[in-house]
Amino acid sequence: MNDYYQGFKSDFIKAANKLVRRTWVKISLIYAITSIIMTVIATDFIFSMVGINVDYFANAFDPRTITDSFENVLREIMSPSFILGITIITILSVIIQAWIYNLYFLVVRSETEGAAEDIQTTLNKSFSNNVLKIIGVILLMYAALLVGLLVIALIGKLIGVLFIFIGLIVLLAIIFKLILTIPAITLGDMSALEAFTFSWNKIAWKTAFKYLGIAFVAGIALMIVFVIVGAILSIFSFIPLIGTAVQFIAGVAIGAIITTCSIAILTGLYYRNIESQQVNNVS
Repeated sequence: MNDYYQGFKSDFIKAANKLVRRTWVKISLIYAITSIIMTVIATDFIFSMVGINVDYFANAFDPRTITDSFENVLREIMSPSFILGITIITILSVIIQAWIYNLYFLVVRSETEGAAEDIQTTLNKSFSNNVLKIIGVILLMYAALLVGLLVIALIGKLIGVLFIFIGLIVLLAIIFKLILTIPAITLGDMSALEAFTFSWNKIAWKTAFKYLGIAFVAGIALMIVFVIVGAILSIFSFIPLIGTAVQFIAGVAIGAIITTCSIAILTGLYYRNIESQQVNNVS
């Protein structure tokens, strides 16, 4: 771990690049498998709730089929069974999301500690109480975000649009002050409260706004990339099943690359903000 610890302190980009190269296969595999599973589950749920089956695709361009499907959607989204189904899907997605975050950071922890674990060993370790901690963190952050947006909207309605703009920027900066919470749980074996406190204290307001600016620029760059890739992949859209498959695979590949880089960056930021004795304790 000392190599990565010193590397992230002295040359962040070089250390992050090394971590990406060492972990991209495992993280991409995890991302691809979980993306496919979640897509299948969500698609099956939505299709079954609105009554879409094989017969629908056989008559997909029939105006009556389109009208009937639209009426089914309107009718089903107001039904108790649909609301219950959405609630269950949401709860499951939070649990799976927490487990995946834990698994991602266990992969990079294995690399930074020089453990050289196979994916099965890391997978076995991922089913731990850290998942429960991360679930709590995710739910708390979602709730805080929702409350923050409501407060901004209510006060902004009284004061004006400028307050809404400033309020959103501050809210985003608060989120960036807490970005080390999940890494601290898995990489630092901290409790949820310790992780919250660690991230809040280590990420100064000035740093949070800087990260927000970097994320904004990166977001614009990614949008441009998506537009270019989308334009290229639109060539395949005219091929019925193959076109859809190619677009899905490309989307998963891009998502895997972004995820691998994001996990490496968050890991680097965590190591940049811990003391050497903490590195030794975790090891």
